[in-house]
Amino acid sequence: MYKKIIILLILSVTGVLAFPAAAQNPVKDAVMTEHALDGGYTLLVPDDWEMFQEEDGYHGYYFFNLDTIVYVLTRVELENVIQPAANATSEEVLQMLGESWLDEDATMEEINSIEGDDSLEIAYWDYTDEYNDGNPREGTWYVLKLEDDSFAYLDIYGDPGVVFDEQTDLVMDIVLSLTAPKESVVADSGETEACRITASEANSIQLRVGPGTNRSVFAFLPAGSDFVVTGQAEANDGSVWYQLDKAEVAPNAGAAEAWVAQDDVDTTGDCEAVTDADAPPIVPIQQAAPPAANPDNSGSSASTAGGNVPSAGNWRLSFGSEFVGSCAGTQTVRVSAVEMGLDTSGQSSFLSVNGGGASITFGGAALNRTAPGRYSGTFNFDRNTNGILSLNVVSSTQMVGRVDVNLALDDGTRCSIGIDAFANRN
Repeated sequence: MYKKIIILLILSVTGVLAFPAAAQNPVKDAVMTEHALDGGYTLLVPDDWEMFQEEDGYHGYYFFNLDTIVYVLTRVELENVIQPAANATSEEVLQMLGESWLDEDATMEEINSIEGDDSLEIAYWDYTDEYNDGNPREGTWYVLKLEDDSFAYLDIYGDPGVVFDEQTDLVMDIVLSLTAPKESVVADSGETEACRITASEANSIQLRVGPGTNRSVFAFLPAGSDFVVTGQAEANDGSVWYQLDKAEVAPNAGAAEAWVAQDDVDTTGDCEAVTDADAPPIVPIQQAAPPAANPDNSGSSASTAGGNVPSAGNWRLSFGSEFVGSCAGTQTVRVSAVEMGLDTSGQSSFLSVNGGGASITFGGAALNRTAPGRYSGTFNFDRNTNGILSLNVVSSTQMVGRVDVNLALDDGTRCSIGIDAFANRN
């Protein structure tokens, strides 16, 4: 039931969000921005393009405007698909990918190569096929063997005539900009190492879906291990947050990204050299007022301390009457559920509080206790849509919070939608 409710909300809000009407046409001398990828790889793309990383699947990266899409897998993600030998060529790796991904009746004819410098080897394959909606597209697969002998894959595609004709120079600028990680650089003045962080104690450092304490918590940083920082961003309050490889720090979590506060972690290496990273879009979270306490139920007296323990058993989850949504490049929109023909007051789902409040189960997903009286968990609809349910304990029989859903539209645009949630003990 909860999936049906939230999907209905998504379908409603996407119909009222405004999107840019004019297509963006990159030019050869477009201003480029460097993006940090998993494992220390970097890529240059035009600074007015959008980007996001897959929540599941191969955890690949999408960079796009309204004309062109660039899909990237570095060594970190490619290891989930193939395991090429160290002495393999880029052509051999491209052929291996074709055997893994293409239908049995499809063939990879005319694999070509590009001569780069001494440390770069590139193979590519041009193709034409269809989008999921049946419209034609054309693109190119690229496999790069980089200076550290690792491999990376790019799929660059768009409408016919765009990638091959209009943007050839820009496409090659993007392909040739992909660089391997530089874990350490030895110079006459000494050695500089990559910035690494660690947690000395278990369950002490929260992982959030974006930079800032207004972002949802979904896990804790594993203790006793070093993790390479892949980027950084500044939150609205001026605090600095480090971006980590989500597949490394929380491989089973449904969140798309992993961030920690700089002030919370121990660091080693050259953290002054960490490059800026793009923060994911956010829907402002407004804490809803809790439902009025039931005077006939002595166990439901309200408390703002947030440290109460929810009573074990089954709970009913209901939703607010207004939701807010935004997409990359658009303003936040507030829509009444009644205006959209949705009766959220009559819709509900169920929670299960387990182990004396140790965890909460919601539709098969687990909400973990992230702080006294606070719970958060993620759940997935499909490869492009995931949700986060956060709850604060008001009393042993009442909780209030929010459901936030992140999704990608057919054109790759990232959107978020949120609605207040109320939980009451049955």
